[in-house]
Amino acid sequence: MPPTVHVAALWGPGPREDQRARAEAHLVEELGLVRVVRLCMLCASPHHGRPVPLGGGEVLHLSLAYAEDLVLAAWSTAPVGVDVEREERGRDAGDYGDLRAWTRLEAIVKTTGEGLAREPLDLPALWTAPLPLPDGWVGTVACAEPAVLSWCEARPGRPGAPAAPPR
Repeated sequence: MPPTVHVAALWGPGPREDQRARAEAHLVEELGLVRVVRLCMLCASPHHGRPVPLGGGEVLHLSLAYAEDLVLAAWSTAPVGVDVEREERGRDAGDYGDLRAWTRLEAIVKTTGEGLAREPLDLPALWTAPLPLPDGWVGTVACAEPAVLSWCEARPGRPGAPAAPPR
């Protein structure tokens, strides 16, 4: 049976620190964790790097992505990565194509744990899926194994409640 990749879209304004705190609080509540910490796989710094769950029952892999007024939190029993971008007129990803291609690339290198330290033109063939975001937003989730996508949107303070992006 393929793993499930869960992705929660958490809408709300604020700087990245507030978005990160909102995503970590959602993950703690949703997954019954003690807390979420950061760990860089390259230098072991706790000040940056991928999110790591503490206190959960099963081994989970986490990933976060940020854009204006939106943070995505992804988790699975297999390595997972997620990315999101806000579409703007005339914006693309340069040599990497459109923003859809860029979010796919970012999600894959987050899944492998290498980030952009890896040559982005030489990516492994991982399972990816576009996310059902509203117009003006582009996002992709990747997993180390073929997976099933579980999607939800939540407002701060109301995990799992249906939400729409701010107007």
